[in-house]
Amino acid sequence: MDGPVQLAVVSDREVVTRGVVAMVSARPDLVVPLQVPFSPLGIGRVDVVVVDGYGGGDVVRRTCTHLHELAPTPLVVLLDDPRSPGVVDDGRSLGVAGFLPATVSGPELLDAVVRVGRGGMLPGEQPRPDDPLSDRQRQILGLIVEGLDNRAIAEQLVISDNTLKTHVRSVYRKLDVTSRSQAVAWGLRHGYGSP
Repeated sequence: MDGPVQLAVVSDREVVTRGVVAMVSARPDLVVPLQVPFSPLGIGRVDVVVVDGYGGGDVVRRTCTHLHELAPTPLVVLLDDPRSPGVVDDGRSLGVAGFLPATVSGPELLDAVVRVGRGGMLPGEQPRPDDPLSDRQRQILGLIVEGLDNRAIAEQLVISDNTLKTHVRSVYRKLDVTSRSQAVAWGLRHGYGSP
């Protein structure tokens, strides 16, 4: 994907809508929030929709169903406690790309929106059946697929170079690959980014 991620926010609560927009507006090179309040009718390209899951499963189900009727279907990040009964299952069955708690920080939200908008996974997502990696290893593989070098990954994750190297070796071993390019190829085949 070229250019910044186009973001829309769906919430009945103005504080959530304006809060999300404020949190991502500092980096217009990465994310461009659409007009507040969001109306899905007559809108152009939308890469990510942040849905406020405050109302629970019924609200999430109605909102996601409505969003799926739009063309093209935007990716959805659900802002709610992902441990809420039924919310994860409802969201997953409706194609929610990832879940974030309502207590997410600005940098975490920005990272999640950019990652999902570019076709990646969110750290902490439920692993796919064919994905043998831990949450941290998925996060590292996603950054490798994005093209970051080891030093940049270690700095972003606030870990030492040696700790990162240990994680990278574990990723290679679990994926049965021997090089960075093979790991990137595996990641692209399994939804960690856009080719």
